[in-house]
Amino acid sequence: MSGKNTMKIDINHLPVFVKEGAFLVLSGSKKGNTTKDFDTEHIEVHYYYSAENSDSEWYDDIGDDRLAFTSGKFDLLKFNANHTGTTSNIKISTGNKTDLGWRKERKITLFVHGLENLHAVISDSKKVSSNKNGGYTFVMRRNEDITLELKKKE
Repeated sequence: MSGKNTMKIDINHLPVFVKEGAFLVLSGSKKGNTTKDFDTEHIEVHYYYSAENSDSEWYDDIGDDRLAFTSGKFDLLKFNANHTGTTSNIKISTGNKTDLGWRKERKITLFVHGLENLHAVISDSKKVSSNKNGGYTFVMRRNEDITLELKKKE
């Protein structure tokens, strides 16, 4: 959207505007009022398609150690999307390559917005399952890089 725009909204449903090419990470259930109460063992990653390549990072630590970053006790996931022809590759890699990260593995469900009728394959033959909501679910282990190849179904 550009220029002046107005829209009617329902007070019970607030709109969220997301820039194309963005990766939006949502954690699992929130059981309290601090970051240590967030469940990040299973995360949802929403990618909003752009014809341009895009990159993003997501930082995660246990939430109760103020020195987690300086001591290396954190996880940093890096996201990259690039597109050639009818194929889109989404790479997720670990930015913190130490064994100090606190999460040994996590389940990731990736949702791709703006591309329809896709078939997903992970480059290293890991199991990826499609769910009824249009997401692709897989397990990522610490120090692992995963490339998800998305092709248009024929």
